[in-house]
Amino acid sequence: MVLITVFFTSTGIPSTSLSPTIRIRRIDTDVLVITDAAMSNVGDGFYKYDFTTYDDTLEYVIRADGTVTLDDVDRYKFNGSTEANIEITLRDTEEIQSKLPTDNIMGSAVLTSKDDEIDAIKLVTDAISIPTVLDIVNGVFDELVATHTTSDSFGSNMELIRKILLNRLTLTNDGADLTLYDDDNSTPILTASLTDINNDPAVVEGTAPASRSKLI
Repeated sequence: MVLITVFFTSTGIPSTSLSPTIRIRRIDTDVLVITDAAMSNVGDGFYKYDFTTYDDTLEYVIRADGTVTLDDVDRYKFNGSTEANIEITLRDTEEIQSKLPTDNIMGSAVLTSKDDEIDAIKLVTDAISIPTVLDIVNGVFDELVATHTTSDSFGSNMELIRKILLNRLTLTNDGADLTLYDDDNSTPILTASLTDINNDPAVVEGTAPASRSKLI
């Protein structure tokens, strides 16, 4: 089934009280399959015809006649021509209906299984809290860097900077070696050799080991 709609005007104004007819001809055989059938008034200048014998494997040409009520320039509407004001629309309603869901028409007064699924999704999405920019900033700066231990990550490097600034440091080997200790004050985590301007060991003869205790 195909619903054919046509729009008629008279000098540009919708014609609302016509009794138009329609002819439909097969292109392959040139045979008229519908001859001067009456069209129904839809309103506002639109008229329709229910082409119940439509075959989607065939091609047709269509001519709608607004009758002598209209001037010749407004009387006929037909498809396949760019010289006329064609307002014919073919819609295969059976195909459209076959694609409509059978149990999840949204807006229906009857609650269905698909409606339940949509409601369940909405409950989840409504509960999602979107953080503000301030929440994100506070989350970053209030995060404990000690919990980030992945090697060479931002968090681990920040933790190392903290230890360099606060933890115990010692100078040994007459001031030539510098050692940084972990938070337990006994486990070395970094060592460095101190040199002078000539890249020689910065040794001060007779210097006793020196240290900086952990800053609290």
